Amino acid sequence: MTDQPESAGAEVPREPVGGEVVIDARFCGPAESANGGYACAMAARLIVGPAEVTLRVPPPLGRPLRGESREAGVALLDGDVLVAEARPSAGEVEVPVCVSLDEAERAAARYP
Repeated sequence: MTDQPESAGAEVPREPVGGEVVIDARFCGPAESANGGYACAMAARLIVGPAEVTLRVPPPLGRPLRGESREAGVALLDGDVLVAEARPSAGEVEVPVCVSLDEAERAAARYP
């Protein structure tokens, strides 16, 4: 069973999130750590629909990370250490206005 927050277009699992996530070494980022974007995607997969993810510590490589339901979303844990938190998001992004071709060419001409 899932609940869908009115403010978000995503559902938060209300039953315990089972399974583990292991981030392979080929997805490395900074030394001894997983790539943050990849790690966030792994946490976001535990939410149904668009998600917002916050990394709390550098995500480890090659170790099982456990998904756990929380009141506001899902936690990704390395033992007792909170690695990431994922929560539903409205998924709305404000897209900036594009510059014109003329503006882009003038800017490019000024770039060394």
